[in-house]
Amino acid sequence: MQPHNDPSRIKSVLRPALREQVDYWLARIMPAASKGFAVYSCLREAANPTPSALIFVDPPSRIGPRTMDLPDTWVRRQNYAACLDAMGLFFHAQGLRSGIPAERPSIELPVVRIADRDFAVAFSFPGVVGTKIPCAGLEVHVLEAVLKTLDGNETALLAAEANAGDLPSRALRTEESWSIFPDGSFLGMIERKRHSFKYLLA
Repeated sequence: MQPHNDPSRIKSVLRPALREQVDYWLARIMPAASKGFAVYSCLREAANPTPSALIFVDPPSRIGPRTMDLPDTWVRRQNYAACLDAMGLFFHAQGLRSGIPAERPSIELPVVRIADRDFAVAFSFPGVVGTKIPCAGLEVHVLEAVLKTLDGNETALLAAEANAGDLPSRALRTEESWSIFPDGSFLGMIERKRHSFKYLLA
């Protein structure tokens, strides 16, 4: 660790790391990477007169042998496929990843209202006995956009936005422990007696 945030000294350490560690792999992954970075991070205690730092070497880009052409919805597909996996909807998740429209089995999901939002949830452990249920889910309108994508209409997925704002992202009551994420996904424990359930055919 460098005692001071001297860019010249730190970069003199990062350049050999970039050359000997990062550059080696740029041409060995497929497709080849066009750029690599060497990063120095230092977290110091609040009492240290030198602040924490994040310094990196940013070399010019290189042109690899071929580029990766990804569709506009690729990142969202992978993200929501992971959410569907967490909900136990493995067939739907695989369809979202593949991007190939196919007939899918109909499922019925409970819908619970939390923080003024409607979430279609799956009980992660259906056999759990008790008042609190571990759940994973998606906001209903986001799930509907995902289902349209599975049917071959990607427009809805690009337009889908989670209901952001000043609503809480975490449970404020000690009786429940859950989180709402910016992409409209939900994960946590909900109390059976505190919520009434509707059902959504997906």
